[in-house]
Amino acid sequence: MSEDTTQALSKGRVLYIEDEPLLGRIFKLSIERAGYQVMLAETGRQGLEMHASTPFDIVAIDFQLPDTTGLKIAEEMLRDNAELPIVMVTGAGNEAVAAEALGIGVMNYIIKSDEEVYFELLPRIIDNLNSIRLERERNSALSKAVFDREALFKAFMDNAPESIVIKNRNGNYEFVNSSYEAFHGSSASQLNGQTDFDVFEKENAELLRLQDEEVWKNGETKTVEFDTKPNGVDIRRMLVRKFPIYDGVGDLVAIGGVNIDITDHRKSE
Repeated sequence: MSEDTTQALSKGRVLYIEDEPLLGRIFKLSIERAGYQVMLAETGRQGLEMHASTPFDIVAIDFQLPDTTGLKIAEEMLRDNAELPIVMVTGAGNEAVAAEALGIGVMNYIIKSDEEVYFELLPRIIDNLNSIRLERERNSALSKAVFDREALFKAFMDNAPESIVIKNRNGNYEFVNSSYEAFHGSSASQLNGQTDFDVFEKENAELLRLQDEEVWKNGETKTVEFDTKPNGVDIRRMLVRKFPIYDGVGDLVAIGGVNIDITDHRKSE
């Protein structure tokens, strides 16, 4: 693959639907000079078929086409991909058409009454649309990476036998795993936002609050044991390990808790 081809692919693929061959060729030369790969279509149907076969990154559409209007082509393409960058090309006096195009999701428009201005502005518009496209792709990749990391974190936590909880500075639960749900007989949606005073006896909740304050103050891990009745009947002996959670810049932002039911262990002792 040549260097020019690699650069064109990295900048993006552009489709121009234009029934005037001369304008199409000038457009192609102008936009390819800016580093893009450009394909031309002379009818709306041809443009749709080309885009369906191998979707383009950016589409420019002339409003007046032999078989339809640019608005209808834009609508059909945007139904399949609402974020497709499209620029509508209109003639002088078609400002209302341009406004309608923007209303259906077209990102920009240009009037080709003055061809010199038109071919000067068009590469800038294409570059702007490409910047928007690349930013969206980066954000989408980042969102996927975050989602994948959260899914991995949740899978790991939900398969841990210990009851795990994460609390914010006010003591509200921000995350509980499946074992924590099972121990307290409540779902995550019920537990998130609650505090230790909502799920433990008052004296135990007060003990846990004091432990939390020590972690917030000193950033040290704390361990405590106590008896509790999660179902109001059976007494369970809990070993709770509190630890600080820091963000990427080193600020203490949350407290993690690992709660281990050691009832059977204590009985055996």
